[in-house]
Amino acid sequence: MAHEPVPPSSTKRDDVPGSAGLGKQVGGEAPQSARQTDGESLTDTVLLLARVAGIGWTVAIAIIAGTVAGWWLDRRFDTGPWLTLAGITLGAAAGFTAMIRLLRSVAGAKRKNKESI
Repeated sequence: MAHEPVPPSSTKRDDVPGSAGLGKQVGGEAPQSARQTDGESLTDTVLLLARVAGIGWTVAIAIIAGTVAGWWLDRRFDTGPWLTLAGITLGAAAGFTAMIRLLRSVAGAKRKNKESI
């Protein structure tokens, strides 16, 4: 089973060995909407991964910022560990609130994509 060479100008995704005719119609052309969907889904996936990866950093930075602020206030006012503990608590609350907001926006975007299909 030898493949005939295909001129570069007419190379399609379906002409590549191993593509198994993905997106192939009767005439051999991939539908325009399928080509757009493939590119858009890849872009959407990359954006989703970037947003999800940012969730961990958001929580960590909020907790660290609260801890440092509380520690600095403890040193300034000589209040012992109390303002550091308050800073950790406020930082954690702020971080988890931001995480919930990001997750809701990701879930909302995912729902919107499913409805548009």
